[in-house]
Amino acid sequence: MDYKIVWLDEALDDLRKLVEDISRDNPVAAGRLGEAILEQVQLLAKFPRLGHVFAKLGREDVRERPVRPYRIFYQVQDSERCVYILCLWHGARQEPTILPR
Repeated sequence: MDYKIVWLDEALDDLRKLVEDISRDNPVAAGRLGEAILEQVQLLAKFPRLGHVFAKLGREDVRERPVRPYRIFYQVQDSERCVYILCLWHGARQEPTILPR
C-alpha cells in the first residue's frame, strides 16, 4: 500500500512562488519544473526512502530529493504511512533550518 503524500502549507507556498517567479520569464520552463517536482513527490508515495537522509539533521526520517536546481525536503512517518513534504529549497541557497513535524 502506498504512503499518503501530505503537503505542509509552507511547501505548497514554496511551489507556488517558484512556479510564479520562473513563469515571469519563461512560462514553459516553469510548467516543466512544476511537473517535475510533482512527479518526484508522487514517486515518494511508493518509495518513501528514495531520497537521501538530510545530512544536516542526520535523521533517517528527514530526507531530501533533488529536482535541479531545487531540493524537496520531506519527512517519512512509517507509523502513519505518510510522507510530509516540508519545503522546497533552491540548491544554491544555504541549507534550510528544517523542523520536522
